[in-house]
Amino acid sequence: MHTLIFSLEESPDLDGSTIEALHMFAASAVAAGRRLLLVRLKPPVLEVLSRSADEALPLEALHELSVDECVQSLGHGAVAATS
Repeated sequence: MHTLIFSLEESPDLDGSTIEALHMFAASAVAAGRRLLLVRLKPPVLEVLSRSADEALPLEALHELSVDECVQSLGHGAVAATS
């Protein structure tokens, strides 16, 4: 396993503790040689996570795409950029 995909479809908003926990989890994934993709992000969640992007959880890891669309993109060698 090299990529972890989390769907946040049921998360219309995130508090500071959740954002911090996602960043900590992403950092631990990177340390283990994996990457984390957050998908099905609602616009407000995408906006707040985009503002807090860092090396472990970069903008390229944040998507409005479905899980299936991200998996298909991975199969083609790249994940499509967030619109």
